[in-house]
Amino acid sequence: MTQVARVDRGFMTAGIGMAVVGAALFAIGLGGKDWIHSYFFGYMFWLVLTIGCLGLTLLHHTARGHWGFPVVRIFEAGGGPLAIALCGLGTIPIIMNLPALYPWADAALVAKDPILQTKSFYNNEGFWIARVALSFVILAVFAAVNQAWLKKEEQTGDDRWRQRRVNFSAIGLVFFVLIVNFLYTDLGMSQEKHWFSTIYGVWLLVMGALGALGLASAILGTQHNKSPYDKVVEPWLTKDLGNLMLAFTMLWAYFSFSQYLIIWSGNLPEFTKFFLKRSDGMWFWLANGLMITGFFIPFLLLLAPRTKRVPQIFGFVGGYILVIRAIDMFFVTVPTYRYQLSVYPADIGALLLVGGVWCAAFAFVLRTAPLVTYRTPELKEAADHA
Repeated sequence: MTQVARVDRGFMTAGIGMAVVGAALFAIGLGGKDWIHSYFFGYMFWLVLTIGCLGLTLLHHTARGHWGFPVVRIFEAGGGPLAIALCGLGTIPIIMNLPALYPWADAALVAKDPILQTKSFYNNEGFWIARVALSFVILAVFAAVNQAWLKKEEQTGDDRWRQRRVNFSAIGLVFFVLIVNFLYTDLGMSQEKHWFSTIYGVWLLVMGALGALGLASAILGTQHNKSPYDKVVEPWLTKDLGNLMLAFTMLWAYFSFSQYLIIWSGNLPEFTKFFLKRSDGMWFWLANGLMITGFFIPFLLLLAPRTKRVPQIFGFVGGYILVIRAIDMFFVTVPTYRYQLSVYPADIGALLLVGGVWCAAFAFVLRTAPLVTYRTPELKEAADHA
């Protein structure tokens, strides 16, 4: 007798456990001044994963790729309106501690820095909060519209809802990239006094897409022999998703190296500081470790046909890529405030606490609809052409 996949139950249990352990670890760091930095790291990882899920939802509805039908529920739950709303609420501790995170919010520092004074027309508390809030509202609308129209199509069988999703997502994908670029600039890049990069936004966007694909692949790999995934997890599906992960892995490496190469070639002090912080002491070894664990290992694994043919191996690689994204986010965010590589209990606590809430919301949304949206003719066609 075929077992039924209870992904929602597993994530709800994991979410509660993560939240309890995370709250205990995070409480240890609340007495110190660095707690907000730990919170920011944990928050940004789950925000980037959420936006990665939403981006892949829009990409699926635009391209109508066969690979998306078995996993679109996962992306909807991870990047749906509830997850976006929670991420928006998650900015409250950040807003309450702006001067501790952003140089432009520290009046004493701005008074001594002509460059920050020049940027003050754009980087000021009121305008910053308004931009961030508007970004979350627009992203929530994108998520809610696609989710509602997919359910309408399933309920009515009317293909016009699918065409509406395609038209909406194709236009929305362009605005999505622009909005997310501004959001990542406001939340992440503006923490640097003078440094900026035109690659920063898409760098984090690719990171989120990789994390979302890793999450979906881990779920498929561990649940492949349970209903309803036992009907859709076929070699053509794992091959397509594996190739997508391979493509995004190469894109992540390209953006990471391009950003470094351009800054190194320019050799301007206001730009080189970003990588100087991340190449000093033990940060140097983490940077080099990320090259190996974040690119070479997944690249070689995903090149192997067996990885994309055996669901258990495929799921393991997906989970591995998701974990590496957390380490990657640590490398991107924490050196801004911490000049020596060190991991505090509050760092792990924040990651688990925010993640626990995220997993509980993810599980709640998964319960509201079937795990697989059945487009049997298209899935059959994909299997026949695999």
